Amino acid sequence: MSGHKHPISTVLVVEDDVLINMAPVMSIRNRGYLVLSAANAGEAMLVLEVHSEIDVLFTDVKMPGSIDGLGLALAARSSHPHIEIVIASGTFRPTEQELPARAVFLPKPYSAEQIGDILRDLIDDAPRLVA
Repeated sequence: MSGHKHPISTVLVVEDDVLINMAPVMSIRNRGYLVLSAANAGEAMLVLEVHSEIDVLFTDVKMPGSIDGLGLALAARSSHPHIEIVIASGTFRPTEQELPARAVFLPKPYSAEQIGDILRDLIDDAPRLVA
């Protein structure tokens, strides 16, 4: 089946470089997802607390502040176990042990198609429990 099987999903994109941030944000929006954005881990944690509807955290590793994207992903997994996580980097390649459970690593540079494929796998094709 193509298209969303569920209500519109929300993706939080965390990237400190405004120009780099535009590519994943536009790619994700063009696929019909709602996109929220944050410039660093501290801002992202605040967004996660306010927006419980976030389905996916899409974060860069290197960013300013006391917590990098990997630390953000670990904290998000702990406080929001339902959330799916995509970690992107062009300079750092985490080991499987460094990644949070169920996290996906996406090496930079990545294409809009790669982002779409990952989101489809994580959101659209994922089985959901009905309450």
